[in-house]
Amino acid sequence: MLISIFIAGSSLAMLLYWFRYSCVLLRNAHTSEPAMARAAQTNGLALESVLVAAPNTRDRAGLRNLQELLEQDRRILEFLLEQSGALAGIERAMLRADYLAMRGACHIARLACPSIAPLAIREMAATLACLASALGQQTELRGGA
Repeated sequence: MLISIFIAGSSLAMLLYWFRYSCVLLRNAHTSEPAMARAAQTNGLALESVLVAAPNTRDRAGLRNLQELLEQDRRILEFLLEQSGALAGIERAMLRADYLAMRGACHIARLACPSIAPLAIREMAATLACLASALGQQTELRGGA
């Protein structure tokens, strides 16, 4: 019985590790700084300002404000990505799940240990930066065609 619990627990831990690693690889492969900046500027996203402000923000109100800005950006990006068809379905679903997991981790960290909450906010912003980059690249392709 104890061995079964150990195997199930370690399998779950390895699955979570694989998922996070895959999401990091997706973000690194699909994020283009110029395309992300262009999409953020065109659509009025606060991504760049959140990425700059996150490491220096320690108070709960400031962290909550950054998280709300990212949530607004997420809604805008999801709408635009649905309209444009940028980024494959499974990749977008994985990045969305990663964002939601980091949002939960940020909420818990903001309440329990505000000093590590900026790390979760940076992860959330990096995921949205990847989505914005995909949107910017899709816009480039359509504009150039």
